[in-house]
Amino acid sequence: MRGWMVALSACLGMMVMSSYAVDDQVGELWQRMQVAAHQLNYEATLIMVSHRRVSTLRRVHVRVGGHEWQRLVSLDGERREVQAGQGMAMLFEGNGLATLMQGQEPTAATMNPSPLPMTFYITNLRLHRRVGGRSSRELLLQPRDTWRYGLNLWVDDATGLLLRAEVTQGGHRLLVLSVTGLQVGPEVGLSEYKRAARHGSVLTHPMSQAPCLPWSVQLPPGFQQVKIHHKAINGAMVDEARYSDGLASVSVFVTKAPAVLPQYQQPRLHHWGAMTTAEQWRQGGKNSFLVSVLGNVPARTVLQMLSTWQVAVSPTCAKHY
Repeated sequence: MRGWMVALSACLGMMVMSSYAVDDQVGELWQRMQVAAHQLNYEATLIMVSHRRVSTLRRVHVRVGGHEWQRLVSLDGERREVQAGQGMAMLFEGNGLATLMQGQEPTAATMNPSPLPMTFYITNLRLHRRVGGRSSRELLLQPRDTWRYGLNLWVDDATGLLLRAEVTQGGHRLLVLSVTGLQVGPEVGLSEYKRAARHGSVLTHPMSQAPCLPWSVQLPPGFQQVKIHHKAINGAMVDEARYSDGLASVSVFVTKAPAVLPQYQQPRLHHWGAMTTAEQWRQGGKNSFLVSVLGNVPARTVLQMLSTWQVAVSPTCAKHY
């Protein structure tokens, strides 16, 4: 009798709610998760399984003075860490050198959480489950097409923070990220933030956005441009445009190159777990360009954006190019 009751409970736990309840509760859970990720101070230890490799990470998030600061540290091998804030990030490696790069600007979603893109995903919400000793709810997001991956998310009942995430494609898990330790509170991470500020690694000036792009790409259904930048990296001017469907994101980097194209002109495609990158030297007018596309999307998505890239310099953009 007891075994039958356990089996019944397990079946009930797997049951999916009615579509009306899912729409309401999924939306509430999605917004709560976004607000928690940007508003709370927390420290998490994570296990990441990707591309047949297992890594241990530590993440610290602090919100102070209306701004956010994050630190992601690899706990395996040589020193590797990223500190990010106000749309910029610094990458620290084993030699102690820091590389400045474009990061996310999380404050945009803090006051106005973006809605879940229901048009492109089928959502299912499962009943409460335990992850790492904490009660959570499982949110399943399955794509309606082949332009994007699926996601399984476990959201902490107590805080709204993400406890586990799986990126899937065709029933296969490409990446698993799971929290094994979590601390939440107003004082969490503040000492690290102050120490980083004393050492000058807290960025206080966000990067200005470029007014336009001197090139264009054909976007897959549902993706929209969310940010563009024009900046100098190692003496070369680089354009970056970021696109998103509200869940998946893709970035395009374009670097002006010498007039003569290098030997390889066919697209180079690489996979690292859920991350796909493609790059190719392209001709535009009298110039050559290295075009790189990367994102947490299938190969089909990055290859379309790469193959449809073309120069389209307007008078407004000419002075920025």
